[in-house]
Amino acid sequence: VALPPPPLLRDLAHLPFVGRTSERAALLDGLQTTIQGRGGLALIEGDAGVGKTRLVSEVIADAQWRGFQVGLGKADPLTASAPYQLLHNALSPLLTPLRVAQLAELVDPLWLSAAAPLLPPIAAHARHLAVLAPLDSREEQRRLQEGLAQCLIGLASATPLLLVLEDLHWADKVTLATLSQLAAYLLESRVFLILTYRTAEAREMAAVWEALGSLDRAHPLARLRLLPFERAETVALVQRALSVMDTQTVALAERLQKETGGNPLFLIETLKSLWEQGDLATSPHGGWLFPPRDRSLLMPASVRELIGERVARLALAPRTALEQIAVLGEDADFAILSQISTAETVSLLAALEDLTRYGFLVETETHYRFEHDCIQEMTYQAIPPERRRSLHRRAGAFLRQQHPERIESLARHFSLGEVWDKAADYSRRAGDRARAVYAGGEAVGYYTQALEAWEHLRSPDEELGPALYQARGKVCQETGRFDQAEADFEAARGLAEQAGDEASQARALNRLSYLRFQRGDFEDAIAVAERALGLAIAIGLQPEIAAALFNKANAIRNLGHYREAIEPYEQAAAIFERLDEQARLADCLNRMGAARYHTGDYAGSQMAIERSLAIRRRLDDRGGISYSLVNLASLCYYRGQFTITRGASQEALEIASAIGDPYGEDAALHCLGLAILERGDPAQAIPLFQRALEVARKIGDRPLEPESLAGLGTAYQQLGDLGQAQEMLEQSLNLSSISAEQWQVQTIHGRLARLFLATNRGQEALAHARVGLQVAQELGDPWVLGVARQVMGKVSAHLGSAEAVAEPGSHFEESIHILREVGAEAELARSLAAYGLYLRRSAGKTQRSAALLGEARALFQQLGMARDLAQLAADESAACSRPGQIQVRLPAASAPTGRPLREDEFVEVVWTIAAPEDDEIAGKAARRRHCILRLLREAAARSAAPPVAALAEALGVSARTIKRDLAALRTAGHDARTRGSR
Repeated sequence: VALPPPPLLRDLAHLPFVGRTSERAALLDGLQTTIQGRGGLALIEGDAGVGKTRLVSEVIADAQWRGFQVGLGKADPLTASAPYQLLHNALSPLLTPLRVAQLAELVDPLWLSAAAPLLPPIAAHARHLAVLAPLDSREEQRRLQEGLAQCLIGLASATPLLLVLEDLHWADKVTLATLSQLAAYLLESRVFLILTYRTAEAREMAAVWEALGSLDRAHPLARLRLLPFERAETVALVQRALSVMDTQTVALAERLQKETGGNPLFLIETLKSLWEQGDLATSPHGGWLFPPRDRSLLMPASVRELIGERVARLALAPRTALEQIAVLGEDADFAILSQISTAETVSLLAALEDLTRYGFLVETETHYRFEHDCIQEMTYQAIPPERRRSLHRRAGAFLRQQHPERIESLARHFSLGEVWDKAADYSRRAGDRARAVYAGGEAVGYYTQALEAWEHLRSPDEELGPALYQARGKVCQETGRFDQAEADFEAARGLAEQAGDEASQARALNRLSYLRFQRGDFEDAIAVAERALGLAIAIGLQPEIAAALFNKANAIRNLGHYREAIEPYEQAAAIFERLDEQARLADCLNRMGAARYHTGDYAGSQMAIERSLAIRRRLDDRGGISYSLVNLASLCYYRGQFTITRGASQEALEIASAIGDPYGEDAALHCLGLAILERGDPAQAIPLFQRALEVARKIGDRPLEPESLAGLGTAYQQLGDLGQAQEMLEQSLNLSSISAEQWQVQTIHGRLARLFLATNRGQEALAHARVGLQVAQELGDPWVLGVARQVMGKVSAHLGSAEAVAEPGSHFEESIHILREVGAEAELARSLAAYGLYLRRSAGKTQRSAALLGEARALFQQLGMARDLAQLAADESAACSRPGQIQVRLPAASAPTGRPLREDEFVEVVWTIAAPEDDEIAGKAARRRHCILRLLREAAARSAAPPVAALAEALGVSARTIKRDLAALRTAGHDARTRGSR
């Protein structure tokens, strides 16, 4: 190589800034509005070498002059990095002890603790970090990302913050997801976020392009696309780089514009190349000697080729050092570099000095970095494969001695160096670290890398292979990659079977069983759990015996076979207790308690749930406490203990919100809404159901979505908005077929039946009541069956027993028996009230009716069911405008026979079933016939034709007795026509 290029050509950062006037102005506007408390986001895109980093460097200087703190991170495709490394690199230098102390005052302790694993200065300088409760892995990841966002906003509260993340097209997926979450906060913060990326690479990577689209949708942003220089900008750049402005310089610039297309990096690299080849030189008389205009510049086709040519022209020593730095990437500090280099220290320093002077490298405070990513990429790709492997092996060996904590770098170097045993080990460790910060995609990548290394081992470790498949399968299971998880668990089981390792087989089968349970394949889950159970019993492996029993019980319960689920739950709980696995014991007891309340064993259910709750309180398992409280709230709801339901739900909601658990939050919101609805306040319940629905939809909690819609439907019905009520309930029903447990299906049909009764649409009510009753009978849940009988009784009473093909009294009697037996007092009171009102229609049953209504009234008062109490009083008043009268629903006289009647073919009639004049008539039969004639006249006055069954029901006698009476009246010459008579 000839003399190094002139100073201005050595370092891109020191070149005069040219062009980009409008883009820089837009970014300065963003800084200004950020100072005023309205943060922003800017996307800068363009091809490699177009000047994104140079523009950003200028804006960083502008921001620092305005008092901003600046966080800068740069993704690197040739360096192994941990998940969130881009954010870690940008934010950690800002977290001084002073800033951490300020964050401790500004940010909720929950979020500070959540971010601490990724931002070590927080853990180093903050006092009394909150202990975080364990959550589902997806929720853990969401909590961590929220913690990062909250810390970022907190930092900006102290001083405006410019956060620059370069080369986003190489960022990891969890960083991209965090940026999407952060965007929602920018408008009300003092954070200005600048993201740079290459257009083509970003479009080719689905995760990157999706994240950019999400940012675009979530927040108004400035999208700046940098194009190559126009002629005037190229001329200005060349003139300033060479410090001359004569016509020859303009002519050279125009030639370069034509050859390079105006790409700034291509322009500068071309000038360097021309200098190095002697085609561009300084004149002895001052000024420059330019290439003759009539001689071709022999330009390569691209900037990459040009860089490759420049690297190839380097002398051996600097080219070797450049290759070593390309392999090391961010690990290229001098200590490591000197270790992997075979050159003497003096020679190495000379080579590094040359590379810096020639514009290939730039020195930082801690290491050497390339002038531009393209130089690193081209240098790395040009290294012969065997030499590249050798360099990675040496880098791994020395890095292992000097920096054993750089797990991800060691995994990369040993993998690319094909040191398979160490590659498998460090890749597994990197996967474990990624999983610990809930970076599922990155963990899967490292476990895959470990498996590839394990397969290359000549004598593979028989235990390592199944363990790696299990580890990758668990992450896939936790992150919803169920197909891959199943394949991995099957592979782990197969390897364990080949090795005769029954313990590993049992573990893999238990993971498979729980996976099948998650996918809704309950029968398969049971079958696989039984295989695991058989193996575990054969070798006496108690933890896997308990896990298999637990998995089996869960699947049996979700099939609706609640009674059969109890025994395996009890067996699993006994083993967990012997093993002192308190957390798993609490989980088992909680789920068993839920199964018990579906069998009607409310006392056993309460005992199991309260014991689960006590264990979780002792362990300070806040997430677990929340779930046990939700189950306790549900149990007390079934029992009609709405005060306890409300208190348990409120505490569960406070915990779930505090620990950032949306699954616990939506369940608690729903239970709280139910408790408030039962106490007669639908207006207060509606926002709770709406929030529960919003959270359920956001996180994909499919079972809760139809439940919350059904709660909304009932609340709107109580408010009198019947159209909205029907819409909510029908949405709930549509979703229930794919996402709800069977008991929910009956509940939704029952609520629709009640709604259609309220709108006088009896046939539609009947259809839903029948389906609900059928589901309840198949399910065997006493509460569900008791409510289904109650609904069927109400519909039958509304339609009349002939229309409903059922006798209302039998349904009410069965409902009351079931609900009284299990202690479901709220629904018992409703069944008592409905039956009592029905019996008031019949002569001679007033005493029984009064007793039922009195018991219902007392229960409503005891349980605080103010709305039901008021409704009962209104119903009693409507049913009896004066003593001895009832209101009945009869077919219109004009309605045809031989088919079910439409709703508009019925008439409401008030019948007088007892009058003072009746007492003057001697003989029971004569009084009854006198009453029949009165009822027929009252029906005729309303153009109604009463069926024989309606007369029998009203007078409390059999249909045969009514027919005899009608025959006697007609013989005596009376007009005693009924529906269907001639």
